[in-house]
Amino acid sequence: RLPVLLDGGVRSGEDIARAIALGADMVLLGRPFLYAAAARGARRGGGDLFAILADELDRAMTQLGASTLAQLRQVETFAPTTFNAAPARPDLRAVESRRTAP
Repeated sequence: RLPVLLDGGVRSGEDIARAIALGADMVLLGRPFLYAAAARGARRGGGDLFAILADELDRAMTQLGASTLAQLRQVETFAPTTFNAAPARPDLRAVESRRTAP
């Protein structure tokens, strides 16, 4: 019932699409606009960045088969339910028994 805002780590239109598909209502972009303003000036940098992000978001949506943000919310995404820091080690006894079996 509360709006979900994603802030931090968003650097591209693909990141925006991913956030919306995972349920974000809004995506906040502070640092990319600061970088753009530093590189191209306050007016031009922000406008250029907005155009780039809009193009990247449009391309990502096209690749996902969504023409609206509402359709993007319905895209099935892979969201892991658990995080396993260490990959499972193979059972070497099972490998050895297969090698020696007739």
